[in-house]
Amino acid sequence: MMAAVPYRDMNRAADIILKCFPEAPCLPIMTRSLRWMFEGIPCLIIDREKKQVRMAPPEERESEVIEFYERIEQDDLDYFATSPQTAPFFHEMINRLRGVSEVKWVIFRTVGPVVLGDTIKQTNGNPSIHHETLFDIIVMRKCSCRVVNVCRPYYVVTCYLVYQVILGACDIVVC
Repeated sequence: MMAAVPYRDMNRAADIILKCFPEAPCLPIMTRSLRWMFEGIPCLIIDREKKQVRMAPPEERESEVIEFYERIEQDDLDYFATSPQTAPFFHEMINRLRGVSEVKWVIFRTVGPVVLGDTIKQTNGNPSIHHETLFDIIVMRKCSCRVVNVCRPYYVVTCYLVYQVILGACDIVVC
């Protein structure tokens, strides 16, 4: 199941997902905005007026880049967590899944580093994928996080998403 849903009402989306896929629900994406994917990424320039996100050259944001790599090295999962303010639909669905005994899998779909690196442009207009350090940041952000199953509770860790979830003994599929 694709995670994008055509609903604005989280409860309706959750009801339909759980009715149709009780053993393997997905975490829905209820926005066309990509900002929920950006938490923890250094060098970002967000222009709300133009509705654009760009990446500054890492040389201009050296302290951010250093902190980013330090957090990666420390496995600081909370630093990369997607907040309830940025992605309330994920948090609402996670809350709905608590205590649902039929759940065996939770499915989350997201873009990969190549698509994201092509989508986010540098300040010069070129895709970030064409700047070695910026693309490395995107790849590290995507690939350093992983699914960690420590049973109860365990972390759902995917690209740009970290939650501590109590769902019992179910697995996470990252697509």
